[in-house]
Amino acid sequence: MDQLFNVFKSVNTLATFMRCRKHVLPTVKNLKCAHKDITDEHFAMFKYLLPDDISYVWVDSQQYSGDQRDVFDIEEDGDNWILMFDFIDGDLKPQPASKKRKVEEKEWIAVEDRVKVELDETVLNLTNPRENNKRDKQTWNFSVEDMGKLAAKRNAKFKDAVEFLRSKMKSLDYQGTEVEYLREKIEIPQIPTFVDVMNVDRKKATNQGQAMVDVTQLITDITTKESYSGQIVDNGYMIIPEEEARYGELEYEPNKEVMAAFELTKGVTKLFTHQADALNALYRGQNVVVCTPTSSGKSLIYQTPVLESLLNNDSSRALFIFPTKALAQDQKRSLTELSLALGLDYGTVETFDGDTPFEKRCEIRDRARVVFTNPDMMHVSILPKLDADRSSWRQFIQNLRYVVVDEIHYYNSLFGTHVSLILRRLRRVCKLLGNNVVQFISCSATINSPLTHMSNLFGLDEGSITLVDSPGGAHGLKHFLAWNTPYISPTDPRSGRVSVVGEAISLLAHMVKENVRTIVFCRVRVICEQIIKGVRQKFVDEGRPDLSNLVMSYRGGYSPQDRRKIEQDMFAGCLVGIVATNALELGIDIGQLDVCIVAGFPMTVSNLRQQSGRAGRRKDGSDSLTIVIGSGDPVDQFYMKNPDKMLTEPTEALTIEPLTNLLLLESHIQCAASEFPIELTHDVEFFGPLLHTVKDKLIEDKTDETTFYHTSSRFSDNPAKDVSIRGIEENHYAVVDITHNKGHIIELLEESRVPFSLYEGGIFMHQGFPYLVVDVSVEERMGKVRRVNVDWYTRQRDFTDVDPVQSEEVKQLSYGNGGGKVSFGNIRITTTVFGFFKLDKRDRILEAVEVDHPSFVINTKGFWIDIPQSTMKLIEAKKLSLAGAIHAAEHALINFFPRYVVCGPGDVRTECKAPEKEFAKRQSTRRRPSRLIFGDKVGGEGGSGLSQKAFQFVEEIVNNAVDGVNDCECDWGCHSCVAGAFCTENGLVLSKPGAQIILSKLVGRDIDWTKVKEGPEPNMPIAETITIE
Repeated sequence: MDQLFNVFKSVNTLATFMRCRKHVLPTVKNLKCAHKDITDEHFAMFKYLLPDDISYVWVDSQQYSGDQRDVFDIEEDGDNWILMFDFIDGDLKPQPASKKRKVEEKEWIAVEDRVKVELDETVLNLTNPRENNKRDKQTWNFSVEDMGKLAAKRNAKFKDAVEFLRSKMKSLDYQGTEVEYLREKIEIPQIPTFVDVMNVDRKKATNQGQAMVDVTQLITDITTKESYSGQIVDNGYMIIPEEEARYGELEYEPNKEVMAAFELTKGVTKLFTHQADALNALYRGQNVVVCTPTSSGKSLIYQTPVLESLLNNDSSRALFIFPTKALAQDQKRSLTELSLALGLDYGTVETFDGDTPFEKRCEIRDRARVVFTNPDMMHVSILPKLDADRSSWRQFIQNLRYVVVDEIHYYNSLFGTHVSLILRRLRRVCKLLGNNVVQFISCSATINSPLTHMSNLFGLDEGSITLVDSPGGAHGLKHFLAWNTPYISPTDPRSGRVSVVGEAISLLAHMVKENVRTIVFCRVRVICEQIIKGVRQKFVDEGRPDLSNLVMSYRGGYSPQDRRKIEQDMFAGCLVGIVATNALELGIDIGQLDVCIVAGFPMTVSNLRQQSGRAGRRKDGSDSLTIVIGSGDPVDQFYMKNPDKMLTEPTEALTIEPLTNLLLLESHIQCAASEFPIELTHDVEFFGPLLHTVKDKLIEDKTDETTFYHTSSRFSDNPAKDVSIRGIEENHYAVVDITHNKGHIIELLEESRVPFSLYEGGIFMHQGFPYLVVDVSVEERMGKVRRVNVDWYTRQRDFTDVDPVQSEEVKQLSYGNGGGKVSFGNIRITTTVFGFFKLDKRDRILEAVEVDHPSFVINTKGFWIDIPQSTMKLIEAKKLSLAGAIHAAEHALINFFPRYVVCGPGDVRTECKAPEKEFAKRQSTRRRPSRLIFGDKVGGEGGSGLSQKAFQFVEEIVNNAVDGVNDCECDWGCHSCVAGAFCTENGLVLSKPGAQIILSKLVGRDIDWTKVKEGPEPNMPIAETITIE
């Protein structure tokens, strides 16, 4: 082993030296120069001994082209593989050359304790195509002492690994030498081949992770690893006590066949109290809303009466309305299993959504007895097709016995208002078609005032609804960890925090290796892709590539076929790790998950509790673990400082206004008039008194007995197609994989996402695998991508301008000339992607590439407030950031919108400030005016009406914001005052004291200057240059 150690020392020294060089790669070929006797076998032994510290893999040589080759020139095939041997246990931190003494030539000696190198790095200004592409250069030195320490640390680890090996051999009573043992265990990496992850047979994983998990031991394991550095915050370990089951009795004799089917397929022999209470209410003819915790068995409540009605009446029909396709697929699978156990036909239960082939839609409509759908299809495909003289949904609606709307907390704000009007249209056509027996069932685990919300959502009298909110289900201990990301520089808070991605990768990899079934939730798609890529690479680096097939990602954009395949693997228990966006947070029974990792606090407390509820659903009542990883943004850090609030804060109030939002009400009345002509006396029940106002925009049709109103001629034959319920209807781009001439569509990408995800020469991530974008055709709405094996990625460089176009109304805040002028009118939101960075796996910039893409433009309605010059001077006098002040003031107003406007997070947008644009060390020709500006996110050129309503109450909103910011006890901003989870730039550029000045001056409020802190703000990013390796 002495010879092996000598070889390792030589390799270690040379590899450490190479890490400091820009164009010298740690290839096996280069490293063989370190020792005359070295072989591939030696490198494999080093990898075996230090699996977590070394990467020993084949990579695509073209990923290291840098400035030597154009990023667009990566070839598909050929002998472009190189074998890399790289230490992944940490990097040296460079320091400016000006701070170091001059290095003499004789000091350049490649030995362990005397290694010195200079690294020239090009500093690129973050500019857009309208600016000069100026480059600054700065020389960096790497300390000889630091390099020696790093090499010595690795040598010590090697010696420890050898001692561990010897003890292991002794326990196995191995008679050979250490080298002989290693030769039996090592693997020489093979040149990789691309595998289609969707075609992998995962049946072998079915039994993975099925044993009960000792959560306490699991927490001990992750907190005693070398990578743990105190990430669990003070008071950040919380436990929700276990609950025992309570059982109830039915007031009627249930169908024995249905009960037997539940026992056979679900193991249900007794009903929980809340299940019995809800079923009794339904039997009495009441509508029901169930509000009990996640995994409490709410599905049985609506499955039971639906199945009984199918057995008792051949014409009976049921409609299940779910907000997401994944939830609908999960519930369809469950109900299908029960229906088949009862001997019902396989086609009894069907799905009718956007993925349903057109050739199957008529058959489903005519033959299915239970249909799973979503609000979108109800709006545009079911309700508009009720004519008696053509194939339609008329017969289905006439025989409709139950309507199930699960996860009703999802229907909030603008979208919730749309859905409420759709459900009122459904109730209306049921009544007009003579169906007076239909009952409505709704459920949620995270909702305030469920009775009121269901009443508003369906337009039902509260007296016709029974609320069931006393849970009887059992659950084990629920463990919660608040896990904060460490500082980049441990002793310097201003260095910022590391990404949640690395922490999530480490935690997920540990869980999968321990066969602990885990789901990771991500806020956005790109984080989802980075985590799944990182965890697969970690398995490869650690010599466990077999584990890669046990993890998959799930998010919007994947093709319908791929989503169904992933869903099948999830529900069958074939996956040990799942990385997902919030597409999987709603009520889905993914199987026996034990751990939920939340990578960054989600939008709301309700989202968090839904995500946490995906774990701990075992029937044996075993414990579960939720780990919430806090990013560096203010909202996350608020909950890291107050972790108990994640469990104790009430869920956010839900607000919808179906009868007062005139813009939306008129749109849906036009749709309703297309389904059946409007008759005022009858239809005021569903659309309220404003119907008399809207009638003037319909076509009047008088008869001797009554007056009917028809859809306005400005709408098409199907006005629902002109009314978007989720926002602007977008075209989609097909992302086509042309690797080896496949021509296979792997994703459908919304047009608004194309500039950020699909640019020529960039890396497009799919299921964690990199694809080179080779062509984007605007005419064909298609992007062609080719699978490559690179470990760099690309990040777009963009900016978004929100600008007024034309004012329609102007008013002065009451403070007069000293206050702000407020204007409402047309605004334009312009997003421009002008280039991208090429970054390595350590997030270091390798190259900057400019692209020429057309800007993405949205025209909508909004309002803006001009900031007086005198106010800006006060901010400057306090040495505060003007950009941070404006951004914080905008956030503060949005936070107080809901007091006057029914809107949710993100329904109204503003111009968020990005640190790399506000604090780059350069002059910019892109000057933004000093104003607060807000625009409707959806609704097209006419807007959604939210900005207009906020404009009407702007003075009250500003005054409320002043009080809220002044009364908040935080120092520099939190989610209670000037931060928000809706911020597209993670709230990194915020100045609370600056916002205090702006908001107070706008309405002439006196400022207590003793409470306004002096700048510069400690929470503001440090102005830094961008380094290109």
